[in-house]
Amino acid sequence: VEAIVTLLLGISILKMTIIFLIYWYELGKQISFETSLALFQMGEFGLVIFELAKGSGLISGELSQIVIATIILSMTVTPFVIKKIASLHGQALK
Repeated sequence: VEAIVTLLLGISILKMTIIFLIYWYELGKQISFETSLALFQMGEFGLVIFELAKGSGLISGELSQIVIATIILSMTVTPFVIKKIASLHGQALK
């Protein structure tokens, strides 16, 4: 469980930072922050890629299970994050 949470936080923070920096120049801090929150999830395509990698022997079954659980967790949390973007934005940038 610790590996899943660590991986989720690490990938999410990296992805949010990249998205924020890309949009910050054009759209400003508020929209960039909200966009990065809305797009932090890892998607369904990742499930397919990691299952194919496991089937091809590129990654171990254990690593595949950790990554797939991480992707599912990120997809599960995303609707709640999107619902709370406005309040999260207000708290984070005050």
